[in-house]
Amino acid sequence: MSLGIFMKGFNSLYFKSSLDFFFEFLPQIILLLSLFGWMDILIIGKWNMPKNINTIYNPNNSTELEDFNKVHFSPAIITTMIDIFLAFGNNKDAKGDPKYNYVFPSI
Repeated sequence: MSLGIFMKGFNSLYFKSSLDFFFEFLPQIILLLSLFGWMDILIIGKWNMPKNINTIYNPNNSTELEDFNKVHFSPAIITTMIDIFLAFGNNKDAKGDPKYNYVFPSI
């Protein structure tokens, strides 16, 4: 994707279209690089938060089974990225409980 955006930037410079360069190329490349940069930070954060599911979850206890189904123990990178736009970072359900774990704490 970045190659296509850079080609658009080179075309706008070649055809001397400064409006296309400043109002199409720059916002697109800044958004693309910032989103992928944030996703890289989330991946590194998830690597630094190892979750040993065997110490947290005991399948013989029914209350822990309900807790396991209620909240995912592994931080959700894809859901975090989607919630940036759809939920504005909100991680609460109707009762105010967290729906899943984030790599970093949310609002």
